[in-house]
Amino acid sequence: MRPNARCPVCGALVFFYANEHGSRVFFDEVGPPWPKHPCTDTAAYRAQSAAGVPRSSPTRYGFFEGRSAAQHATSLDGRADGGLTLVGRSYGATAWSPYLVLMVEAAQTGMRLTLRRLYTLEAATVWTTTSTVALAGGDVVFLRAGQMSCFDMGRHEAVTLPVSFAGTANTTGVLSRLRELLAGRPATSAPANWYADPTGRHVYRYWNGSRWTEHVSPGNGSLNVDPLQ
Repeated sequence: MRPNARCPVCGALVFFYANEHGSRVFFDEVGPPWPKHPCTDTAAYRAQSAAGVPRSSPTRYGFFEGRSAAQHATSLDGRADGGLTLVGRSYGATAWSPYLVLMVEAAQTGMRLTLRRLYTLEAATVWTTTSTVALAGGDVVFLRAGQMSCFDMGRHEAVTLPVSFAGTANTTGVLSRLRELLAGRPATSAPANWYADPTGRHVYRYWNGSRWTEHVSPGNGSLNVDPLQ
């Protein structure tokens, strides 16, 4: 993952998460144990409001760059290699594997997640959990021994929950959802929210539940306007 912000206090490169309700948090590393940046992990700073900030999270490497970085994961951290990190020192030490969320579906009890291991050509897999967390396609989660660690955008905190392997994904179904994304719209059941900009001109574009809007964001908390056409 790439740092997507600088600490407003000391200027260090950090990993920034924010949701549309005004919650925000800065991490020194992405992934377990999710160490928070000390400058902003204070009651005074948390009391400040960030209402109106769009959903923001660290960005991923491209496939080939990430595949190369993965070979050196244990030596990369938030201060090495120009401030880039794969998933931080903690991942290298504890062997949590990073996965990209392809699809999130409500199950009879809990959730059903379609995941693909980052920077590999492995087949997508399906996992179930009786818990419910606020995840969306494009988010990154971490798996290890029947446990999943992720950043819950709803509660705005890192959580760890049990998951169960349910098999290899239905490739046809996943590809159908991906084709919808490439055609310029998220999956038809996608709720109004900020998603990856289908034009590639920005990090996020707002989907209002039925169409893409002109509202965009570079992912650092600022808002801009850029019509789709």
